[in-house]
Amino acid sequence: MKLLEKSNSDRAEKLILNEIKKVVEELVPDSRIVLFGSRARGEATSESDWDILILTDNVTPEFKKKIRAALYEIELEEGIIINSLILTINEWEQGRFYDHPIHERVESEGVVIR
Repeated sequence: MKLLEKSNSDRAEKLILNEIKKVVEELVPDSRIVLFGSRARGEATSESDWDILILTDNVTPEFKKKIRAALYEIELEEGIIINSLILTINEWEQGRFYDHPIHERVESEGVVIR
């Protein structure tokens, strides 16, 4: 994975990613946030969505709802679509997602936001 500072994201994209980072940090200070998909690969168009992986120690349905509600505010402000995958670190590193193709893609193309 690459770090945001070393990614090919332009200034406008970095501003949106920093907004996402700020919102998630406020709700989950110990989270790890990774951008993946076409935006991470530098293949995005103006219509492309924002694929975000959020990893933390504990995830509940209420917790997911809070994060998605906060991200929705960014979607409205910026006119974008954010697809969030919110998992525990254990689910990502050892659980059902470990052998999933998305795991390999995130690990190879992901851009660490936080």
